[in-house]
Amino acid sequence: MRRTVRRHLGKVVAGAAIAVTGTAVMVGITLPDSVSAEESGARGGGLAARQAEGRG
Repeated sequence: MRRTVRRHLGKVVAGAAIAVTGTAVMVGITLPDSVSAEESGARGGGLAARQAEGRG
């Protein structure tokens, strides 16, 4: 009985890992290319980019 439960639990964990990985891949594919730290309001990255371009 213990062996059966352990094997089933392993299959459930493996299935969950595949589902999480698939979801992450689909989110990465569907996000637009224009998403960046500067557009989302984060600090730091935009300043370095502007200084590199000579606008800062």
